[in-house]
Amino acid sequence: MTRTLDRSVLAAATFGNEELEHEVLSMFCRQSATALNQLAGTSAPEIQGELIHTLKGSARSVGALDVGDICQQIEAELAAGRSLDIDLLRSKVEEANREISAVLARGV
Repeated sequence: MTRTLDRSVLAAATFGNEELEHEVLSMFCRQSATALNQLAGTSAPEIQGELIHTLKGSARSVGALDVGDICQQIEAELAAGRSLDIDLLRSKVEEANREISAVLARGV
């Protein structure tokens, strides 16, 4: 079962304010793209860990639960000393951002 975007999570956090939901979703799209670019540009585990942790929190707060789950798995991998492989994360972020873009385009 995929949990690309659970809008009920965001609706609860924004008290159902659709304008605020759209603003938060737009911010997530920008922030997640920036995080992926920064992850691709660093091999420092502590920076990777911070970026992943931040992305995990952002993803969970907007209801991008698959992204949050992948971030949690990557955090465990980094903690175990394994190197970062962001291919699955990139795929899940892109999937979430496509769904977010569709939501924003519909205006609902």
